[in-house]
Amino acid sequence: MRVLLELRDQLSTGRRRRFSLFSALRDGADEAKIDLRPGSDFLRELNTRPWPDHVPILAITGRLLTPPKDLAVSLYTAAAEVQSHALREKLTAWWTSLGDGLVPLDSARLPGDPPPIVSSATHRGLLARLLPGDPEPPAIATILETLEGWSER
Repeated sequence: MRVLLELRDQLSTGRRRRFSLFSALRDGADEAKIDLRPGSDFLRELNTRPWPDHVPILAITGRLLTPPKDLAVSLYTAAAEVQSHALREKLTAWWTSLGDGLVPLDSARLPGDPPPIVSSATHRGLLARLLPGDPEPPAIATILETLEGWSER
């Protein structure tokens, strides 16, 4: 999947720079994917550091309300192939726990901090329009309001 996602990323930003088929290969070696795995050395070390009390936290996450039609059909087909109602339920529970399609909702909850703000959006859709005529992404207004509140302190 990495190759397809990198290609999509390069094509979507290609209008501002010269496109190169091999640019995705020069765009890092997946260090973030390795560092951000649950239980990674990076996260364990990071979590040993105390969070400064004077730095506020605002967690914003997206939630996909329904899977895309093709995905829903695929999930149900997979369960039907093995004739398992339990598998269908597990696949549905898996989809709804995904949050914005990339990050699970539970990962945005931090003990002792305010609950995350949940918007109906994909991971990318929280901050970016898919098409120029699309409405403003849902996280933009929340971020601007929060920054204004923080700057008034």
